[in-house]
Amino acid sequence: MAYEYLYDEIINNRKKPGEYLVESDIANILSISRTPVREALRDLEKDGLVSNFNGRSSMVSYISPTDISDIFDIRISLESLALEKSIYRITSQEIDDLIEKFEYLGDNFKWEDSHKADKQLHELIIKKSGNKKLFYILNNLNSQIERFRRIASRASNRSFKSIKEHLDLLYCLKSQNLDESRQSLIYHLNSVKESLLEISIIDSTENVYI
Repeated sequence: MAYEYLYDEIINNRKKPGEYLVESDIANILSISRTPVREALRDLEKDGLVSNFNGRSSMVSYISPTDISDIFDIRISLESLALEKSIYRITSQEIDDLIEKFEYLGDNFKWEDSHKADKQLHELIIKKSGNKKLFYILNNLNSQIERFRRIASRASNRSFKSIKEHLDLLYCLKSQNLDESRQSLIYHLNSVKESLLEISIIDSTENVYI
C-alpha cells in the first residue's frame, strides 16, 4: 500500500522533485505504521525515484539532463534489440488493434488514453522478444521510464506528433521491415528524449532539471 501510494504520487508529479517524504506523515495518511513506509521508501530508492540522505531523510529524486540522456540511451539500445527479436512474433491483429487506438486518438485525444496506448505498444515489443533477461533489465528501468513518459505526454507539442510517430512505427512493424522499424523506433525515442530536455526547467540552486 505504501509503495503504490508513493509510486503513484511521484510518477504523476503530485510529489515534486526535491520534496521531502516524512515517514510519520505518510503513515498517518495511510493509517499504517512507519515500518512499511520505510520499506517502501527503500524500494523506491532502488527504483531511482527517491533519494536518501544519511539513512534518515528521504526526498523525491530530481530528474537531471544526464538522467534523461542516460536512461534513453539505454532504452534505445535495449528496445532496438527487443524489436529485432519480436518483429516476426507480433501478430497482425495485435498491430491492427494498436493502429485503431492511435487513429482514434487522432480525433479524440486524451492524455491518459494516449499514455496507455504508448505503454501497451512498447511493452508488446519487449514481451514478444522472448528474452527474459532483456525484459528484466528494462523492467528495472520502468519506474524512471514511466516517470519520463508522464512528463513527455503532457508536453504541448507532443500530442499529435506522438500519434504520428507511433503510427509510423506500427505500419513498419506490420510490413515486417526490420530496418525501417528500427529507424522508426529510434526516431520516436529520440524525439521523446528531446522533448523532455526542452521542457525541463533549470533549478539554479541545485543545477538540476525538474
